[in-house]
Amino acid sequence: MLRVLWLAAGLACAYSAGRAPSAVSEVSVGEVVAAAAEPGLKEALERSVADAAARRVRVGAGPALRATVLSTSVRPAAAGGVVAEASLSVRFQLEAGAAVELTGRRGFPMGAEPEAAAGARAAAFAALADELAAEAVPRLLSAPAAR
Repeated sequence: MLRVLWLAAGLACAYSAGRAPSAVSEVSVGEVVAAAAEPGLKEALERSVADAAARRVRVGAGPALRATVLSTSVRPAAAGGVVAEASLSVRFQLEAGAAVELTGRRGFPMGAEPEAAAGARAAAFAALADELAAEAVPRLLSAPAAR
């Protein structure tokens, strides 16, 4: 019986440990710098940062969350050029000083039609922006330097 109580207490503690609480209660979406020539990447990254922040805190007039695209690339990922891989590296920073750099990769189909290929490429970069922002923003908001 005592073992069951210890196990239950351990599970309760592990469950409550979960995600670290946010060190700030409100942030604003600051400048997004995307010097890369990927169409729509800047807007996708702005949207991704705002969505990721809104899931954790109020978005308004607090410290600014900034994002800077460090690099983008696209390379063939399969023989025959039917699949390509998009790579995106971004530095996310909270105005109070905490920063994190992340890189992601995602495959996408290179269709025979240029419009379809361009759409798949843009969708791949938008999905990468979502993934990277979803990982970076909670880290920044719970970083000790932001307190």
